[in-house]
Amino acid sequence: MGLGNGSDGALIALSTATCIAIGFANYALYALAFSLPRIMGGYQRVRRWVDAVVAGLFAIAGLGLIRSAVFR
Repeated sequence: MGLGNGSDGALIALSTATCIAIGFANYALYALAFSLPRIMGGYQRVRRWVDAVVAGLFAIAGLGLIRSAVFR
């Protein structure tokens, strides 16, 4: 997905502005959701599990990077 070779500056600016707006809306909705007491309480209950899963995913990604560097 991308712009063609003949894209003018206006289309590039529009695409960039659209991406900025989507990113802002995404983070604003996360901030709004996690500021609600019910969501915060639910996250605090499962925080340890979320942290463990994310740590495992980062470990797998790190091992993949090490493996790709060693077997290059």
